[in-house]
Order: sequence, then structure tokens, then C-alpha cells
Amino acid sequence: MTFNSMKSRVLPLFVLAMSPMLEAKPSKKQGEERSIAVQSVEVDTENELFVFQVSYAGGCEAHKFQIDTGSCQETFPVSCPDARLRHFSNDTCKAIVSEEVTISFEEAGIDSYYSEAGLVFQGRYELTLPAID
Repeated sequence: MTFNSMKSRVLPLFVLAMSPMLEAKPSKKQGEERSIAVQSVEVDTENELFVFQVSYAGGCEAHKFQIDTGSCQETFPVSCPDARLRHFSNDTCKAIVSEEVTISFEEAGIDSYYSEAGLVFQGRYELTLPAID
């Protein structure tokens, strides 16, 4: 099932999760935070995945991604208007890489607190999560 009529395929990549309410500090091993262009986001409710279509500069080294839900409003259901996909790497290559990045709800720290939550990624992609037990 797709939301907002966005279509994407699943391609596994290196993924790093973080606690949803905390801002993680990048480590040297993780790499520096880099810019990323997000073209689309969807929720695969059957497999409990976020699927992102992204582009970034690189091509020579591993890249890591994590979801930062930002500050969530304590409404019912929860509303997180400042969610974003964070991107880390020490890659110095300049090729433009287009990839599909998948992050599971578990890796992202999404649990029953976020049941039916509304998230807005990168200030423009609105998603509603399914009911989570």
C-alpha cells in the first residue's frame, strides 16, 4: 500500500537507527552528516518499513541513514511535523547516487507510541502510520 500516490521499490542499504526522541551525534566511524535529496517517502505497512527514494553525492564508500522524528506533539494520535531522514558518510566522491533506502519501524524506534501518528518528512512528505500494537 502506498501513501500520497508515491511508488517505490525496496533496496537494502546500510541502515543506522536512533532513539526517536533524541538527536544522535555522529561518530567518526559513522561519518559526517551529509546533505540528501529526498524525492519520495512511503510506508510499507505490510512489512513495517519506511521506503525513501533519495539522491546524494558519493559512490566510493558506505553511507548510513537514520530517521529523526524531531519534536512530536503530544496529541492523539501523535503528530511529528519535523521528521527527517539523516545521512552520514566519509565518502569524498562526487558522483550523484540515486537509491531506494528502506528503514524498518524497529530500526527507527517506531513503537506503539506512534500508532496512527502523522509524520511530515523533510517538511513536505506527509505520512500516516498504521495502528501499531
